[in-house]
Amino acid sequence: MSVLIGIIYCSKATTNFDEKDLIKLAYNASVVNKNLGVTGFLYFHYGYFIQYIEGDISVVQNLLDRIEKDKRHKVLYKLKSDPIAQRKFLFWHMKYITNKVLSVIHIEDMILKYLKYLINTNQISSNNKGLSNNFDVFPWGMIQRLVTQQHIIDNNRTH
Repeated sequence: MSVLIGIIYCSKATTNFDEKDLIKLAYNASVVNKNLGVTGFLYFHYGYFIQYIEGDISVVQNLLDRIEKDKRHKVLYKLKSDPIAQRKFLFWHMKYITNKVLSVIHIEDMILKYLKYLINTNQISSNNKGLSNNFDVFPWGMIQRLVTQQHIIDNNRTH
């Protein structure tokens, strides 16, 4: 039996991404992730990515190693979950989430505040040690909010 984990990370783009680039990136990641048995989502705003991936611990760690070597961005922060009992995003091999979609479920402010906090504080370090313990809980709350709103996101036609 495999052990499932989730990883959320924030990275800064080192190249310019337009909407077409992001859609293509998410699509290509979705194809790869489906073959690997990985699920999750991708969010991009003001040159920063937030991505959540979940799956078998060794597969996710190998994928994260590949992601960290991608020259199109630099990973600034990452946080691994404890083992999870089941996937949170069973059908999202790499769902691209936009601000329009987030506004429908009323959590765009939550994610933007989190991203702004990561960018504007000295909590992010280039050695990826992460944030202080009291802030590490926030991303998992954000993930859980998305879990409960998947049906709205999937039925929303804004993207």
